[in-house]
Amino acid sequence: MGMEELKGTGSGPGRETWPNNVRPMTVDALGDLGYDPEGDLYWKGKRIEVRKSLTFTKWQKAGTVIVTVSAAVAALASAASAYVDWQTANLDNASHVEVSPNSSGA
Repeated sequence: MGMEELKGTGSGPGRETWPNNVRPMTVDALGDLGYDPEGDLYWKGKRIEVRKSLTFTKWQKAGTVIVTVSAAVAALASAASAYVDWQTANLDNASHVEVSPNSSGA
């Protein structure tokens, strides 16, 4: 991200949408605010950390568990089926082995 992209436009939600405890910046306070070439913000030299968290409802968690368990069961069933097919194929091949008569000249 280039420095040109970080320049403010002055646009955005109006102050009427701000929480009651949020105040606008003064010109003097702007001297304490900075940014680096990657766009990270700093206040008085300390990096401002922005966290984004992902939370699930109890139903989403339950759905996640159900889908995960179902996928694991399907994978095990598929592996078991492949193993049985492989064993059956080996037994079929073994039962079709032809034994040639002993040609010892008796």
